[in-house]
Amino acid sequence: VAQTPASLVSARAALAAGALQGRRATVRDATTAYLQASLKTHNTDGTEKPSQWVRLPRSWWPESWFEADGVTSKYYDPVVRLQKAIYGHPESEAIWDEHLGSRLRKEGWLPVLNQPGCWHHAASQSTLVVYVDDLLLIADIAHEAALWAGIEKHIMFSEPALPIVRYL
Repeated sequence: VAQTPASLVSARAALAAGALQGRRATVRDATTAYLQASLKTHNTDGTEKPSQWVRLPRSWWPESWFEADGVTSKYYDPVVRLQKAIYGHPESEAIWDEHLGSRLRKEGWLPVLNQPGCWHHAASQSTLVVYVDDLLLIADIAHEAALWAGIEKHIMFSEPALPIVRYL
């Protein structure tokens, strides 16, 4: 089951509480977030899920699928087993939520009860608000770089942490 993304009310409350505590807010966007998560091959009861197959656009075909001239295809209509949670797949949001959540827990983050998409880091007294692939960190500047570095061990980002000037 997919987690509900954080609400704007939750984000505003976290920003307000952080401002009162002298914390700084920075944001980052996870690069092609769903593609960072793998499709599950087994159900929760251990039974194997059916394989899923897709056709790739010709522009995505690897060089090995073409003859030496680089133009002539070796295959008529190739299909490949789907391995990543692609955008548009009905389970991708839940798979990404689980992927991100398990990595955040490894770095000491715990979900805030009754506040979907909100995480608390007790050791640094920091807050993370997640809206799908947009992460908003509210932390003391002394902890900010280390917190982002911990998350970066597991999640790819398209840009460095930026002070918040817009959110979503």
